[in-house]
Amino acid sequence: MVGKMRDDINMIISAMLHTENHVDFSRILTRENMFDASVIRSFLLQALDEEEFEEDMLDVSDDFVRGVISGLMLSIMIQKRNNEPLGSPSHADIVDLYDCGIAYLAEKAIK
Repeated sequence: MVGKMRDDINMIISAMLHTENHVDFSRILTRENMFDASVIRSFLLQALDEEEFEEDMLDVSDDFVRGVISGLMLSIMIQKRNNEPLGSPSHADIVDLYDCGIAYLAEKAIK
């Protein structure tokens, strides 16, 4: 209980400290980039669901999937390096995408 409470307080303080810095995401969060990211997210999450996934749905190389996995890991690494709190629902989503990407590569290697 104390550990959770300490983490919550730490997250609140960290959020307060980080709100002073304005970061312009407009170059990154364009409509096109968000669409592409949604397609990649759907691909990774559905790639292991045999009922919905068709191999020809998207023709992606292993290097592309490894690049996405590296990007996920890089975003977490940057947050960790800046001592930002880890373990949010967004981080759980990132871990799920990472696991799906690794599983996809492993399953593809077996075939």
